Amino acid sequence: MALDFSTLRARIDKLDGRSAGNPRGRALEQIVCEMFGSLPGVEIGERNILAGSGEAELDILLANTQREDGLPVFGRDVLIECKSSGDPLDSRGVNHFVSQVQRRNLPWSVIVSLSGITGDRDDAGTARDRSSSGDAERDHGVHPRRVTRDSLG
Repeated sequence: MALDFSTLRARIDKLDGRSAGNPRGRALEQIVCEMFGSLPGVEIGERNILAGSGEAELDILLANTQREDGLPVFGRDVLIECKSSGDPLDSRGVNHFVSQVQRRNLPWSVIVSLSGITGDRDDAGTARDRSSSGDAERDHGVHPRRVTRDSLG
């Protein structure tokens, strides 16, 4: 799947015109699928998967062949959570996602948040720390990575 990176920022900015909710979230998921799907050896395995007894929805599951020119250090399966809320993602949201990743014994995951992650870079207990390795990597071998609006376009 080819992605026109020259239009990426405009497409992300266009999401601001949509009210928060499912349509905006699905549009963000589509952009993220196109981004990751454009990487060699990476395919979108599933989208909007109900977890366990339906208590949570997992946005995107990548199937990764770990090609050198793709995502070589990421595992075979990679979960991605997309947050299109107008508010930064808090530690509760990050912890919920990390627990979903841990239940599946997946070492790598990605959180995409249009409004960023709460917290101060110097405070190790914040969602920012939790989403960029911090506690999760140290305690459980999980390596969550965060992607925010600024790093998308």
